[in-house]
Amino acid sequence: MNLKILPLVGLVLFCMLSLADLVLTWMLVRYGGGRIYEGNPIAHAFLANCGWTGLATFKITTLMYVGGVSVFMSRQRLGIALLLLVFACAAVGSVVAYSWQVMDNFMP
Repeated sequence: MNLKILPLVGLVLFCMLSLADLVLTWMLVRYGGGRIYEGNPIAHAFLANCGWTGLATFKITTLMYVGGVSVFMSRQRLGIALLLLVFACAAVGSVVAYSWQVMDNFMP
């Protein structure tokens, strides 16, 4: 397998996890009966001040930042870019897994 394709695979996975995070956040906040809120203080501020458009913009900006840095780094140091993407996917993946678990407990 060509190692140059791994950052692209990582970016696609990070995009999918980020979208899952946004959808699960929306479902939990909307249908959680006020018991569930956005736990990330920065994302919560965007949601409180700008609504769902602000939160989506924040998450897209984060996605573009991580994507841009990883693409830049993949041209200079492939290993560091891969570590960045593994960390980013693990971070968002853990949030998605937690949100999924919470959704199982709170949703009918």
